Amino acid sequence: MQTLDKSTLINKKKKKVCAIINLGDIMDCIFCKIANKEIESKELYQDDFVIAIMDINPKSIGHTLIITKEHYTDYTEVPAEVLAHINRVAKRLGDALMEKLEATGMTMSVNYGSAQEVKHYHMHLIPVDSKYKGKKTVDEAFKILTTKAED
Repeated sequence: MQTLDKSTLINKKKKKVCAIINLGDIMDCIFCKIANKEIESKELYQDDFVIAIMDINPKSIGHTLIITKEHYTDYTEVPAEVLAHINRVAKRLGDALMEKLEATGMTMSVNYGSAQEVKHYHMHLIPVDSKYKGKKTVDEAFKILTTKAED
């Protein structure tokens, strides 16, 4: 398996790293601002390539977004290595969400084109049939997800 490193992912002609954005619509991108810690979020995970946060308008308890740190408008711009990395992160996070929330299923989705509200690549992880269904706020869900199990 190929190891992911930053040099593999930089496309100097086309992409802007969120940290150095200063032009056009990208400057106002809410997900770039979240990745740069300019806007607060309920962060569940981050590494060099992605950040995973709680959705502020969840479809269900535990609704999580995996957002690329580099600005890509949609999946067609994301390098294959990054998409593979996102899927590995989604697998780990999805398993953890299901376990912590005692969910029986998971919807994983990526919107594109007119279905995409925020024009910055992101994947939705939406737990299904959680034992907490409809009973918790985003803050309460975040606490459940980030509290370590008692020994």
